Parts: sequence; C-alpha cells; structure tokens
Amino acid sequence: MQGNPQIPTPHIDSLAKNGIRFTSGYVSGPYCSPTRAGLLTGRYQQRFGHEFNPGPAATASTVFGLSLKETTLANRLKEAGYSTGWFGKSHLGYQPQFHPLKRGFDEYFGFLGGAHDYLDAAGDSGNPILRGTNRVSNIDYTTDAFGREAVNFIEKHKAEPWFVYLPFNAVHAPLESIEKYLALYQHLHGLGRQTDAMGAALAEPGPGVEPDQPTLAIEQATAAVAGDHRQVGEQEVVGARRRLLVERPGSMAGGGRHRNARVRRLSDPG
Repeated sequence: MQGNPQIPTPHIDSLAKNGIRFTSGYVSGPYCSPTRAGLLTGRYQQRFGHEFNPGPAATASTVFGLSLKETTLANRLKEAGYSTGWFGKSHLGYQPQFHPLKRGFDEYFGFLGGAHDYLDAAGDSGNPILRGTNRVSNIDYTTDAFGREAVNFIEKHKAEPWFVYLPFNAVHAPLESIEKYLALYQHLHGLGRQTDAMGAALAEPGPGVEPDQPTLAIEQATAAVAGDHRQVGEQEVVGARRRLLVERPGSMAGGGRHRNARVRRLSDPG
C-alpha cells in the first residue's frame, strides 16, 4: 500500500483497496498517553488535563489516569448494547479505578504501562501482563498474543454488536522479535532487521490463514487502522501525515482517498 516491498501486508492492502485511505490526517498530540485519552473520550485531552505521559509505574503520580469525569467510547457503546474488549497497551493509569474494566470494557488482556518486554510477561513487576486484573505468568510474543486475544473475542461475539480496541505496543522499544519473523529478513542486519520483523508480526494474518483469505467471516463491521509516529531529528512532528484506513462493507465505496482528516493514532511509537 505504501510502496515498501519488504513487508507483505495483504490484509492492510485489502482495507486500502476496499475502504477509504486518509493520507494526511491530523492528531492532537505526538505521543502515547495523551492521544489515547483523546481517542477514547472523543475530546481534546487538554480539556481535562491529560497533556503528558506519566512515566513508569514506580515514579508515576498515584492520581495519574484518564479522568474519572470523562465518559469513554466503550461506555457509550455498552449503553448501546455492544460487547467491548481491550487488548494491548493501556497507559491511562496504574491505579484500580483507571483499569480498562472500570472504563466500559467487558474484557481486558494487556498491560497498564507505557512499554513492556515482548517476550517476558514478568519482565516488569510493576507493570505485569494482565488478564482482567490477574497477572499472566507466561506469554509467547505480545504482538501475537494481543492479536490472538482480539480474534478470539470477535469470534465469540460476531453474532452481536461488538467493539474491539487493539493498541499493540509494537513498534515501541524494546525492539524485540522472534525467529519466525526475523527469518524473513536475513538479508538485513541490526535495527533494520528487528523493526522489519516487528512490522511483519503486525501484518501476520494468523496461524492457518492464507494471505488472500479474510481472518474472520464478518459482515457489516467497521475496521479502522491508524499509525505512524513521525520524527525529524529530535523534533516530534505533531499533526501532519497520520495515515488512516477505514472500511465498512456495504456502506462505504472502496478505493477512495481523502487528504484532510482528523484522526487519532492507534499504533505505538518506535
């Protein structure tokens, strides 16, 4: 879709072909926690004092978190009869009152901090991988695990209205991959090989799924994919060129392109 031949992305390419490409979207912040707060509330995060990242769990203020006065997208959708699932990074508060299960989500699998080891569930005792509120002792690879949990949730609820929020921690540091993805880029070395392998994991269709087959048989579902955290030298580029794909079968003409849009970033910075 973007012209890079190194990482096959058949499902993302399908979204671009059958949905709408927004090529120059804008976001209201350049990094993790504030833009997540904006995404889940639909409001400028500055309006409720959420302009900054909190730092690690060990040093973060105990009062840091998505304001309890705010209503989340999941709260609204639950009122409308949706089942709601969150799989991946939170970064919106470490204390119990800020946990995703207290913010309108029925299921949660992920971690509450800003970053996590991809291979070691217990790599940060203050920021564990959680299923609901229970610690998970083992994990294979966070990208695979979060995607698998989201697919299982959709399979379980596909006959009813559902909403999935899937914020991968890839390609956030630490830059870690596993052999099945690294093997695809043996011609590369160093960070280039690691980041391309991490990207391949994000584009992986899943076990037993052919590249040209849909992962799930779902009709009338809206899919949105956004990403890209741009940096020039040491300066963050705020706003410009956040790419977004949106597909909704049956109600949105495919193959379109829109240059001006306001979007919220869903993937994570490198």
